[in-house]
Amino acid sequence: MRTMVYIDGFNLYYRMLRDRPAMKWLNPLRLAREVLQPTHIVTRVNYYIARVSARAHDPLAPARQATYLNALSTVPEIAIHEGSFMLSEPWMPLAAPPQAKPNGYGGQCPRQRLCRVVKSEERVAT
Repeated sequence: MRTMVYIDGFNLYYRMLRDRPAMKWLNPLRLAREVLQPTHIVTRVNYYIARVSARAHDPLAPARQATYLNALSTVPEIAIHEGSFMLSEPWMPLAAPPQAKPNGYGGQCPRQRLCRVVKSEERVAT
């Protein structure tokens, strides 16, 4: 069965590669072929990524990422889709506000209806 694979580079890095230096040069095509059953013939890997920014603790991160993406671009079956990363910290309503107040507050604890969340989005430029 012909198969196309879609990979979110942000999640792949933070969930699998960041703490495993030996895997930083991972070939996503080879990973897909190893993980999927032999009946799947991987014809294309769509790799979605946002460029990283230089940070004080890691000023060379953009250069390393560029080197990695340049290496991936030499594999014809891998298509790199670049987007942008956005981080925001909005207040969102609780999905299920607690029905009872915690014990020990003498009834003075306000019922929490909002919580602070960190939302990250990766957008692909079209």
